[in-house]
Amino acid sequence: MPEKLAWFSAPRFETLEITMQKSIGNPKVVRRVRITDPQFIAALVSRIQRLPTNGEEMVKFGPSAPYTLAVFSNGPDRESIEIISGKIKTPSTGFNPTSDEESSIVADVETLSSPALGRKIPKVKGLEQKVGPFTVIFQGAVVKPQEPDMPTIGPITTETFVVIDSSKKAQTFALTSGQNPPPPAGFAFDGKRYMLESHSSTFSISESLANKKKK
Repeated sequence: MPEKLAWFSAPRFETLEITMQKSIGNPKVVRRVRITDPQFIAALVSRIQRLPTNGEEMVKFGPSAPYTLAVFSNGPDRESIEIISGKIKTPSTGFNPTSDEESSIVADVETLSSPALGRKIPKVKGLEQKVGPFTVIFQGAVVKPQEPDMPTIGPITTETFVVIDSSKKAQTFALTSGQNPPPPAGFAFDGKRYMLESHSSTFSISESLANKKKK
């Protein structure tokens, strides 16, 4: 009977370090991100564990293939996941056929390594993320439950973001949602307007359409 494979042997992890190399053949580090948000790490592990462990596709990559290493740690114990050219190497050392779930995981991991204006970036509590001319810090969410004997509107969620521009000016935004998604928060920097938007598990900062109309 074949050995049952698993993505991870540890039940939980304290830290996650994502390292994006220039390529599989060039170990020069483009960016390294260290994450300590237990909720994000646990959710990512859960998503990875839903993927098949026995990838049946054997793929040969050239030396210029993009390469990202995600190392999950719990004390001295370390377990890693390799992403090569947008595909996750399985415990069997093969690869799974492309799927929406795997593509979503890869997109989140690689976006954390290279966030940019206009991209949906995973919310990771306490992580400083460089997005264009800004450093963005998601400080977390507070959920206020439905009050008894009040009209049914459901819980109210308030998410807090700190946005620091290149001049070191910091602005704090509280985005509140209930039955409807939170409205975007607009702000100005260096003569341009920007929009901070919160999505279900991601956020984004993009230039306002008003900037393009001025050109």
